[in-house]
Amino acid sequence: MIESLNKIKYQLDNLEEQSKQIEIALKGETDNINILNKELDEIIEAKQYYKKAIDIMYERSVVELKDILNSALAYAFKNRNFEMDIVISDKRGKSMTFVITENGKPANLKTAMGMGVKCVISAVLQMYYLQCKNSNILLLDEAYSAISKSYVPEFFDFLKHMCDKLNFKIIIITHDERFLQFGDKSYTFDQGEVSVR
Repeated sequence: MIESLNKIKYQLDNLEEQSKQIEIALKGETDNINILNKELDEIIEAKQYYKKAIDIMYERSVVELKDILNSALAYAFKNRNFEMDIVISDKRGKSMTFVITENGKPANLKTAMGMGVKCVISAVLQMYYLQCKNSNILLLDEAYSAISKSYVPEFFDFLKHMCDKLNFKIIIITHDERFLQFGDKSYTFDQGEVSVR
C-alpha cells in the first residue's frame, strides 16, 4: 500500500511539474499573443492613418482641380458668371459629376456658349491630368471644332494664358482654318506640300 501511495505521490509530483511547465509555456504563449495583438493593433492604426492621409490628399486635389476649373471659367468667360462644383459619389473618386451653374442656376450646355464651356473644361482637365503625369505637351486631333466662330478668339486667348501659366505646349491637328491665326507656328499640309505661317 505504501508503495502504491508513493507511486501515486510520484505521479502527482510529476503531474504538478508538468502543470507548472504547461503554465510557463502558456504564459509565454500569452505574452507572444499579447505582443502579436499589440503589433496587429499598431498595424490597424497605421492603416487607418494612411487611409485618412489619402482621403485628405484626395480631397485637397479635388479642391485644387475645382479652383483651377473655376478660375479658368472666370478667365475664359469674363462677362458670364459660370461656376463649377465637383460632386464625388465615393471616397476614392471613381464616380465624379461636374455640375456647372450660371448665376446659381444649372447652366444650359446645349448652346454654342455651352460648347465653349465644355471645351474650356476639357482643356483644363487634359492639362491637369498631363501635369500629374509630369508631361507638358498636349496633342489634340480635330479638337475644338464645335466652338462657335465668335468664341474662337477668346478660347485661344484662354489656351495661351493656360500654356503660359503652366509652361504647356499644345499641338492641334485640324482641318479647321479658323485656328491657324492663333498658333505661335502654323504648318499647312496641302497636296503633299508643307507651308509655314
